[in-house]
Amino acid sequence: MNFLYANNISITAGFARSAQIENNAKALKNILNTQYREVLIKPLKIGNLELRMKESSLFRKTAFFVKVIIALPTCYSVYSRNLWLLVALGFFTKKQLTWEMHDAPNHEGLLKFAPNGLNIVCISMALETWLKERGYGFKTTVAHDGISLDLWKAYSDITKKDQSKLTVVHTGSAFPGRGLEILFELAKENPQIDFHHFGGTKDQLIYWKENHNISSNVSLTSSVGHDKVMRIQRNASILLLPMTKKSPIWWCTSPMKLFEYMASESLIMHTGIGSITEVLTEENSVKIDLNNLSGSFEKIISDFKDIRHRGEVARREVYNNYLWEIRVKKILEFLEFQIN
Repeated sequence: MNFLYANNISITAGFARSAQIENNAKALKNILNTQYREVLIKPLKIGNLELRMKESSLFRKTAFFVKVIIALPTCYSVYSRNLWLLVALGFFTKKQLTWEMHDAPNHEGLLKFAPNGLNIVCISMALETWLKERGYGFKTTVAHDGISLDLWKAYSDITKKDQSKLTVVHTGSAFPGRGLEILFELAKENPQIDFHHFGGTKDQLIYWKENHNISSNVSLTSSVGHDKVMRIQRNASILLLPMTKKSPIWWCTSPMKLFEYMASESLIMHTGIGSITEVLTEENSVKIDLNNLSGSFEKIISDFKDIRHRGEVARREVYNNYLWEIRVKKILEFLEFQIN
């Protein structure tokens, strides 16, 4: 009885979803061993040349679908982020079909054609609620994203230095609406504290510098290697997770950066909205009030010595609850998949 993991999403594209699929694949393979099968998209290499096709390409979709059909006879279960694939398979196969749901609103029309026996793994409780409120009767469970055990251990190997001066750090996207505005506003009102952003392209950072009056206690650095990001996160006094409603997925996302932040052991400061609050609590993080940025941040700084231990709580929780291997075992139990 084999398990097929199939996704028409490039796993070497450098996007968060690519990393999510790659981590899922590794965990599934480690647990299922010889029962694991996969159809995952990688660039076509001709010598030193890499050929990539858009995920929406009809040729690519057709080639992907054919590969799945070829692998199907030896598999009991098919698991995918591509709902269109599972809907198509539902018309002619009785295999166990499972959709990992990340963006339900974009697929509501397609969901009406989904097979009655479809299982759905939601990456947040908000998505599961979305399904139930609309009357869908699919069998569902929630499995937030996570972090690998190797990465969790790698954070442990980085010496956490005592900082003589408080630093607030944000790593990740530099797109407008993803929260950098909050960092800039806090920096203007707190010149005694250093604020740092790491991530995004040089062009994106030029945009911020040209269109915003950024104070001198802010440093902006484009994307750096992951090893350096880990050291930066580990040695930050406070890690900023500035989710705002300007992001279309604020209400249902499960960002992998969240779990990296938790593994770093630094204090996480977040905006307290959306699905990240399914993981972040008063015990493992601290909330900043979007309606009173200045006042709430001032209190966080004054209480810092008393609340910094919440970073230690977050690190323990991510180890106990949010490793990829734990996630995969939970999903297999939900599916009642028999491991040899």
